[in-house]
Amino acid sequence: MNKTEAQAIHVIPNRAVLHAQFLAQEGLTVDEVKLEPVPGASGKRLVDRELAARWRAFQQSQLDGMRIAKL
Repeated sequence: MNKTEAQAIHVIPNRAVLHAQFLAQEGLTVDEVKLEPVPGASGKRLVDRELAARWRAFQQSQLDGMRIAKL
């Protein structure tokens, strides 16, 4: 299986819980977080690039809860 045939999925905790944990750690609410379109791609990203870097670090600390799923 190559990376175009699979996707990493947060299982423990699920993505919604992971987002809630991160926001609580940052002292933020969903309404306080601004998103923008990703240039040249679909989807959105965090406007605050420093917050985005902290999100990536937080997410990496949770990798043991991720699983690979075949698309």
